Amino acid sequence: MLERREGLISKLATKHPADAVSADDARVGEPVPGKANRVRTLATRAERARWLERSCVPIAKEESVHRVWGIKRDVTERKMTEESLQESEERYRSLFEAAGDAIFVSRDGFIDCNSRALELFGLTRDQIIGRMLWHFAPEVQPDGVNSQAKAEQKIAQAMAGNRVAFEWRSLRPDGTFFDSEVTLSGLILSGVPHWLALVKDITGRKQAERQIQEFNAGLERLVAERTAQLEAANQELESFSYSISHDLRAAIRGISACSQILLTECSEKLDASARQWLEYIHADTQQLDKLTLALLELSRVSRADLHRSDVDLGTISRDIAQRLTQIEPARHAEFKIADGLDAYGDPVLLQSVLENLVGNAWKFSKKRELAEIEIGWIDSETKGRVYFVRDNGVGFDMRFADKLFGAFQRLHRASEFAGTGIGLATVRRIIHRHGGRVWAESIVDAGTTIFFTLGRAS
Repeated sequence: MLERREGLISKLATKHPADAVSADDARVGEPVPGKANRVRTLATRAERARWLERSCVPIAKEESVHRVWGIKRDVTERKMTEESLQESEERYRSLFEAAGDAIFVSRDGFIDCNSRALELFGLTRDQIIGRMLWHFAPEVQPDGVNSQAKAEQKIAQAMAGNRVAFEWRSLRPDGTFFDSEVTLSGLILSGVPHWLALVKDITGRKQAERQIQEFNAGLERLVAERTAQLEAANQELESFSYSISHDLRAAIRGISACSQILLTECSEKLDASARQWLEYIHADTQQLDKLTLALLELSRVSRADLHRSDVDLGTISRDIAQRLTQIEPARHAEFKIADGLDAYGDPVLLQSVLENLVGNAWKFSKKRELAEIEIGWIDSETKGRVYFVRDNGVGFDMRFADKLFGAFQRLHRASEFAGTGIGLATVRRIIHRHGGRVWAESIVDAGTTIFFTLGRAS
């Protein structure tokens, strides 16, 4: 493409007003034949801007320039790429400096860092450039690992393509320490592998954690002390209860024996009223004897050592059922005892649990023409293995269920159903000692089911 020099320069001047310096450069000095003048200009066509690169070579004739040979090249994409790279770098630098955490860029040593890094470590940029992470840390980290060895291991993981986060203790020039959380990741700069470190000051968080740990430790000590005091008080109470029950039983038996002797040997000398009062005394002392015996049993199960082993609750249940039917052969009863009633606990104490539960089911279903008693188990996702004893007896109102397992608590009159009111309290004490739970479900006149678990050990 050949144009006169004046025409080419005129076009340059009008087609790139945003690049006036380059256009002026095209007019500086006289063209030298054989020497190219290269300029970059902005041209527009149909309202679309394009970047052009022109190379102009003057052509001499008779020792003067009368033509200029020019080559135009469209470099719009290259120019846009350069501008995009410049904008990206400016955005990166803005984010880099505005970050709330310290940022370091490193290859074989730090090559850059942001202002937060200078502020956090109390260093100048010159003191940081060329150094490594362990140069600003104590020799050994709190976990006992050498700082340089730990940092080199983490850097190797990051350079292998992993994002690595870990806690790190840093050291300032004034000798003070601060806890930090370091995140390392690899990156490529100009085709060369580097790694990036983000350092977050977690001094406040670590102080809060230490305060919580100290508080929890103090709370645990307090709980342990209170528990020990409570256990000691319970042991004293149980010992006192055992002693009182034992002494009371001896006195009660003496009264019972005396009343029985009077009824037997002096009956003819007593009038009807006196004999009746002696019979009341004898009957009441018999009931008191049962109560004190139950209290002694409750004290025993509370104090006895647990000796856990595999226990076949099915065999125990069948023995109890057979004994009950032998005692009252006239009653019609149907026992359903499931297979697989295996448990892990104290055999003697679990025998007491079943004697009380099956005994209650037998007692409270006595008014049924056919008593139906079931001993079984179910597996629960939340509670694990759950055992149960179910009957079709008189049941009770669930509004009073919280009283069921209390000592001396009765939901039925003694004239209807005999008992001491200690049996279910004994059951609860044994179940709790096994780490389990006991509860009841019932409908009045439709029966009751007692459920129990034996804790994780079972």
